[in-house]
Amino acid sequence: MKILALNGSPRMKASSTYHILAPFLAGMKAAGAEVELIHIRRLNLEVCIGCYTCWARTPGVCIHDDSMADVLQKFNTADMVIFGTPLYHFSMSGIMKTFIDRLLPRFEPWLIPHPHVPGVTGHPERVQKPYKMFLVSPGGFPEFEHFDSLVATFKQMARMENWEYTGEILRPGAEPLSRRSLQNLFTGYYTLLRQAGEELIRDGRISDNLQLQLREDLFPGGKEVFYQLAEGYWTEQMDKFKVPQEQRHTVPLLAKDLDSTPMAPAGSNITNDTSKTGDRYYVSNEVIMQTMTAMYDTKAAPNLQATIQFQIIPPKIDFDPGEAMWYLEINGARCDLHQGKTAIPTLSITTPYEVWYDIGIGNVDALEAFTNGDYEATGSQKLLNDMLHLFPRPEPGSDDPLAAELDTLMMGMPTAFNPEAAKGTNAVIQFILSGKGGGLYFLNIAEGKCTVQRGAAKNPTMTIHCPAETWLAISTGKLDGHQAFMQEKYRVSGDMAILLKFNTMFDTHTN
Repeated sequence: MKILALNGSPRMKASSTYHILAPFLAGMKAAGAEVELIHIRRLNLEVCIGCYTCWARTPGVCIHDDSMADVLQKFNTADMVIFGTPLYHFSMSGIMKTFIDRLLPRFEPWLIPHPHVPGVTGHPERVQKPYKMFLVSPGGFPEFEHFDSLVATFKQMARMENWEYTGEILRPGAEPLSRRSLQNLFTGYYTLLRQAGEELIRDGRISDNLQLQLREDLFPGGKEVFYQLAEGYWTEQMDKFKVPQEQRHTVPLLAKDLDSTPMAPAGSNITNDTSKTGDRYYVSNEVIMQTMTAMYDTKAAPNLQATIQFQIIPPKIDFDPGEAMWYLEINGARCDLHQGKTAIPTLSITTPYEVWYDIGIGNVDALEAFTNGDYEATGSQKLLNDMLHLFPRPEPGSDDPLAAELDTLMMGMPTAFNPEAAKGTNAVIQFILSGKGGGLYFLNIAEGKCTVQRGAAKNPTMTIHCPAETWLAISTGKLDGHQAFMQEKYRVSGDMAILLKFNTMFDTHTN
């Protein structure tokens, strides 16, 4: 079977359309089809001017002397045509519409009763044509409804030209597919596309079960997470180009009103000792202090002997965070957490719950908050000044252009999850990504499923401590994960057996 695929995206190989077409066509080729992909933009087609020269003066030959004539011959002799187009304003791209308009020489001018649609007028066809067509289209919005008019247009074309409409692959929320650095998140989806291509050639259709899998969300978490990722990406883009605030026309994202799946579904690691108000998950004081202890850089001050006392003032909501008094005992490479009071602390910190929570996740700068009087500290001023050095964490107010990209990578990790490789594994993996662009994230793996959450986990099975820029380089394949670990560019605490399985559980470059 001869397949002609048309990529109607102006961005060609840098597009979401191409990243869907490529594995889909690879599956067709593996099933024995002869496949050719044409990027319409490279044809530099002139637009149809409606002169009808191809109908009267030079029948079958267009007035424009461009590359359409050669492509038209391939089009007419193909067994199936795959129309690939991004969703542009609820329809096809301009260059795809130009291509379809330029198919006019295939028809004769006479008006005749349509041979296949009773009561409708048509034109006689001048040449043989493909007998099957298929539609591939990515769109930016997260709902399938936006594709309705596009699908209706191609189904009407099939009806009027007596093609067998063999189906479509539609991909809402597809913008991340176009980003080169995120490709490793979508290997599972690309595998499904390859299977779909094989099935379409082998069986003449894509099975219902595979169609359902292809329609699943690219990112777990529903619209709420999708809105947050989009907000972060476009804010970063506007920051990059220094767009003034008054030109952004920002409107509030009413994520709480969306019919979304919770970011941390029931059964995940944040259940009994958490609460959510607004954008903040309230976790216990124990979790906050455990996370801070895990941030300690064992090489930062090899000779340091100190104790840091914390008294955490309860939050201003109806949530009991547990014991308020905690202290850290630092002995060179060790940092141990204890509940209660120490006799002679080197540094004492009394802080409202919300302030230290926001400092810990990188929303607030610790020294700036102290200067503003948001919390109290007595004792060693030097130790207070060294806190960020001793406990590297996400830095607040980061203008690093990779921040949104890293957040997208982390929130998309469940899409790269391989449940077969994780069979029998129940684990919570905490990521502490420090420095500009960083953040706190944790993955919960249980019963063959993986969810992701921003923030701190209670009693993680394994914790990965890594500078944000290093983890981004590992995730995008610019840095080998194993070599980076051996070179101590990041460190791991907890169950090292999980690290050994990580590369099989997640089909990315992270190992």
